[in-house]
Amino acid sequence: MLADEDQIIKEEALACILKLCENTRKAGAVRKFRVPPVNFEETTYQELVDLNGCEIIEPPMLQFTSTEEIIKYVRTGVPLNIDFKHIPCHTQNVERTVQLVTEALRKCFSANSRDGCIRAKIELRLQMPVLDTKN
Repeated sequence: MLADEDQIIKEEALACILKLCENTRKAGAVRKFRVPPVNFEETTYQELVDLNGCEIIEPPMLQFTSTEEIIKYVRTGVPLNIDFKHIPCHTQNVERTVQLVTEALRKCFSANSRDGCIRAKIELRLQMPVLDTKN
């Protein structure tokens, strides 16, 4: 919503983010991500998630951005100073899963056999002993 071209939508996003920042930063607790319920019946993306109906947290990408910078961006269009290089977008588990699915696609042709191949590989990994050291 912050990146929308409509100024009204940007102002709505600003109000939500300021409220979230105030609650999150005041509490000083560790943020726990919970996926909010999505209403697929809506016609605009702003209404997909009812922000009042669930507990939501400050967006992680904005956690190191001051509220003054966000306000300045919404009101004047001055770009936010966010270093996207330090925001993790891939984890080792995601990369491992992508590799597993890619291998299954190469070996199996039907959806059922791919599913079985993936499940068998995961089960095999669970049965393997876990080594606590790199030695």
